[in-house]
Amino acid sequence: MKPRQTKQDPQKDLFRPQLIDIINPNHTLVRLAKVLDWDRLDTE
Repeated sequence: MKPRQTKQDPQKDLFRPQLIDIINPNHTLVRLAKVLDWDRLDTE
């Protein structure tokens, strides 16, 4: 079974908000994710 193809249309879908519009950028976990060295965690 092949995976469904996603729309490549750059226009926003009015009924599906983007994740960036939902997440609070001042939340503690979001701020923590910005300062973590993700490449180092991947190698560990």
